[in-house]
Amino acid sequence: MTSHRPAIAATRIPLRFMGALAGAYAAALAAVIVAATLDSNSRLLFWPIVATAASVAALIWSIRTSDRSASYFEIGVVYAGIVALYAAVPPVIAVLNGFEFSPLRDGRFAAAQPLPSEIASIAWWYAIYVAAFCFTYALVRPRESVRAKPLKPAGRAVPIAAVMLLAAVKLFDVVMIWAFHLHPQSYGEQYLLIGELPMFWRQIANVLDGMEITLELIILAALAFNYRRTKWLIVLFVAALVALTVLRRGARTEMAIVVIAAMQLRDLLVKRISARTIGIAAAAGFMAFLAMSIVRQESYGFRLPTLEELSGPGTDFEGIFNNAWDLKYVQGASGAFRDQPSLLYSGITGLIPQQLLPFQKASPSVWYVQTYYPVDYARGGGLVFGVVAQAVVGYGVIELLLRGIFVGLLLGSVHRYFVHGRVGVFYLAFYVWMTVMAYQTCRNTTLSLVSQTLYRFVPAVLATLLLAAVLRRGRELRKRLFA
Repeated sequence: MTSHRPAIAATRIPLRFMGALAGAYAAALAAVIVAATLDSNSRLLFWPIVATAASVAALIWSIRTSDRSASYFEIGVVYAGIVALYAAVPPVIAVLNGFEFSPLRDGRFAAAQPLPSEIASIAWWYAIYVAAFCFTYALVRPRESVRAKPLKPAGRAVPIAAVMLLAAVKLFDVVMIWAFHLHPQSYGEQYLLIGELPMFWRQIANVLDGMEITLELIILAALAFNYRRTKWLIVLFVAALVALTVLRRGARTEMAIVVIAAMQLRDLLVKRISARTIGIAAAAGFMAFLAMSIVRQESYGFRLPTLEELSGPGTDFEGIFNNAWDLKYVQGASGAFRDQPSLLYSGITGLIPQQLLPFQKASPSVWYVQTYYPVDYARGGGLVFGVVAQAVVGYGVIELLLRGIFVGLLLGSVHRYFVHGRVGVFYLAFYVWMTVMAYQTCRNTTLSLVSQTLYRFVPAVLATLLLAAVLRRGRELRKRLFA
């Protein structure tokens, strides 16, 4: 009997390809039509946004073509989407505001009033970086997305140990506040007070602060292994962290990371979340992120912010984008790091503790504020650097391409092992941690993620393993005693 299955399979790929080709043609035609309705200044910013979106769309299409069950929470897709926001949000806001820049959003833009061509130039640099990342990641990641090997559960000792360590870290924060009289009057002042601590205690505080998020992800990953029985514990855990962040008016990052991690774990282990649901959640999360920037102000009461208040303050996307523009067009700092090895290779020296180095480590973000905004630096203000800013003060577009390729290789390799390797709770937590923290390679510096892995993720895992081993040993001793 002759089977027709091969013939059917052979027709699917061309049909899918033809459908994608038609979709790409329709999207390109729509982009041309929209561009024709814009004025010349808006059109300058429109095309780099389209180029960035096209790179992300091509990555998703290549993944979904090889595997229709692929997750939208895959590490490379999430990273590409976040970088696209950093590339698109500032130009879109500039267009919506008619290229009139308020000092409430960013004093640098308000003082210099950048030209549309200058904003477009930085947007094109982002488009180049995203294209380099997407192309490399698509080559490195495996074609299949579903794990062939079962995940390895870790038992009860791991989540119990992680909870105990998380409580200890929270207690350490209280002790530090009491011992060093850290009572900041505003959200920004806490960074100034922490910066004045002795180096050893500042390093300890930095490590434990990073361990806090890692421990939360280990707890979520361990609970997600038994999702059917622990889903309400996950909901309560996430809700408690969100409520604590809002009541304390603390940093938004921890809240966002925990919520995204919980969604990703459900998507990876239980059931795929649709693109529509992700889009709605992303829009709601973005609005909540803006609202938190207002709610955490000292003079603000606990009420819902108005639309005018939400549109007033600048976003993190604008701050990072404006760093690159400021260095390139206002400060004239193109290539400034080429003659300063301590800054050019700060990502490598940042992996080594200061006590082991014969020279003082340098930080691009600290250099930037100290050099050009010393008054703000004295007040405790700071500006995270950004990957495009790194390229501006380094070797330009060539460096930007190399950084995009490096991050593509890194995240592609992480995903490849997740699909093919023997993954337990700690690597699952690492995969989620890398997914939610990879944006730091765009927001901060390229190697900042490696540094955070060594000093924030690894110590938390080692401490959890050690305490879990102690708990298991204690349980065995109790069994022997009762026996």
